[in-house]
Amino acid sequence: MAPPPAKSRRQPVGTGAPDFVKKLFRMLDDVSISKVCSWGHDGTTFVVKDTTFFSQVILPKHFKHNNFASFVRQLNKYDFHKIKHSEDRRFYGDQAWEFHHEHFVYGRFELLELIRRKIPKNKQKNAQQLVAQRLAAGHPIPVNALHHHMHADMGLVGLGDATPSMAMMSPRASLTALQSDLASHITMLSKNHAMVVAELETFRVGLATQDRVIRQLV
Repeated sequence: MAPPPAKSRRQPVGTGAPDFVKKLFRMLDDVSISKVCSWGHDGTTFVVKDTTFFSQVILPKHFKHNNFASFVRQLNKYDFHKIKHSEDRRFYGDQAWEFHHEHFVYGRFELLELIRRKIPKNKQKNAQQLVAQRLAAGHPIPVNALHHHMHADMGLVGLGDATPSMAMMSPRASLTALQSDLASHITMLSKNHAMVVAELETFRVGLATQDRVIRQLV
């Protein structure tokens, strides 16, 4: 369902959600800036249509800085993905940036608590060391301990814990689980790289545009 075009849509936001995500949700709730940034047509994405005005006016008001690249990096930390469209499907203009997260949906403020920061490299390393040490000693891997090392300090401890009958994993099962986690991490790194490349390209185009304008004025 597409967002309504008029009147305020302010709604309560889950207290367990990260501050950055709550601020972003509330920002999009302000229909007075819909020409600059808004929910996408189907409510499953949000769009920054004017990055210059957004950086100069909107970001300082809601996030206390005016750096669009920093804003994009923050989105990436919470696993938001930039949507790429072909030239004939750029509904919001050539300079628009559209982002998606499966739990960031118009009107679904209760889903915000499911959005968490991605696992840092040091957490991955700690989990790997835990598995290696346990396996070297010939011990099975406690699932809860593995989850704790993977998700500590991210508000995810306890989520997805195994049932009592699965509280311990065999070394072989532990390796399989670790391989799955590593594959997910590699996928995240690949997405990060793609977003950085896109960000640099946009920055390059912006500099080229500014250079042309300056040359015309001189």
